[in-house]
Amino acid sequence: MTAGERDPGRRLVAAILSRFTPGLGRPTIVRDPERLLREAGVLAALERRGFDFLFLDDPIAFRFDYEARFRPRWDDGETLDLVIVVGDEETEPPFDLTDGAERVSLRLGDFFTRLSPTIVRELDPTERERLYVIQQQAGDKALGADESRDFVLRHLFGVTPETVREPADLLTLLLERHYAERQVSASLDDRFLRVLESRGIFEDWPLGRNAFLSFLDERWLRFLDRRAGHTEHRPSQAIPGPADLPFDDPRVRAYLDTLFLEGLLTPVEHDIEPAPDETWIRVGIRRDAPKAQRRRAEHLLRVAEDRLPSEVSGHHAWRKFARRWGEARATFLRLGDADSACRDRFRRLEQQADEAFAKWLPAHYGPLSTLPPSAPVMLHHVPHRLARGLGGAGPRA
Repeated sequence: MTAGERDPGRRLVAAILSRFTPGLGRPTIVRDPERLLREAGVLAALERRGFDFLFLDDPIAFRFDYEARFRPRWDDGETLDLVIVVGDEETEPPFDLTDGAERVSLRLGDFFTRLSPTIVRELDPTERERLYVIQQQAGDKALGADESRDFVLRHLFGVTPETVREPADLLTLLLERHYAERQVSASLDDRFLRVLESRGIFEDWPLGRNAFLSFLDERWLRFLDRRAGHTEHRPSQAIPGPADLPFDDPRVRAYLDTLFLEGLLTPVEHDIEPAPDETWIRVGIRRDAPKAQRRRAEHLLRVAEDRLPSEVSGHHAWRKFARRWGEARATFLRLGDADSACRDRFRRLEQQADEAFAKWLPAHYGPLSTLPPSAPVMLHHVPHRLARGLGGAGPRA
């Protein structure tokens, strides 16, 4: 077992791996309707243990692949650990492969015995890993759908609706969630909203990431007007929600400079004159472009240095890094050669990122093609995702 499989954060992968016995010398037929086997980490770990795979998606392609790659090896007396993956209940592999085969069934309900499989199915694979470790906190009782949603919101995402009593509470919670880019399904968002609405508060707040950031951009300008003592009213806000937000709450201010510096919020033109120690306001005002660019470049480089993924990181870590690296690179190129120290740091990090990604790619790129298309990571996933329909399937926009 590798270090990654011993890691407590990979216990779900280890539980799935325990269903497979190497050295049987006969096929293992896996019924995997929820595509657990195709999640990143599982296939790679089984391949390291010597297993080969055939996916029964297309019967003709399946038979050709079997006859070309595996039948000659069987005939030569080679002992193979061949896994035949079947997605649905009705399909059955050819009889010549099922006779005497080992059979394995993989279902979310087998691993999440206390939570509703419907709710677990909505989660990203990386979130399932974390949930598998903490599910024992649910106790011995099997939870229904809404109880499972409440458990996931509380223990996985740190969302406790009963503690959200004022706008600053909700604003801080949403800032933390969207800065970390944690996607919450529409079902969980709706449950969160229903609990808040039952208390008669916050029902008009936008929860989705894009709408929420646009909402902050609009309200930031209004906040600056109030802070500067302007009495004239700007045009009506385009995005529903409260007119005024508590940007000056200490919990909220902790996120503001980061959001502006990383380009998630847009600085605006304004005549306000912040106090010297109010840097959290200064970063949200568009002025002194060269100085602002240098400050932004330094921040983005520091974040990229701190969060550079390694050769064993998941693809989600590399996707997040790619966005931050793109922002850092664009900012650096706008600086030109004006800042030699920043240039040297950038080039060192560029080399480190290239080397780490070059080591990561050969080991992780292949299994990405087998990931479920519910959250596409490769181009061929997109048609499958579109075919399933987009309405109500993802988090609120």
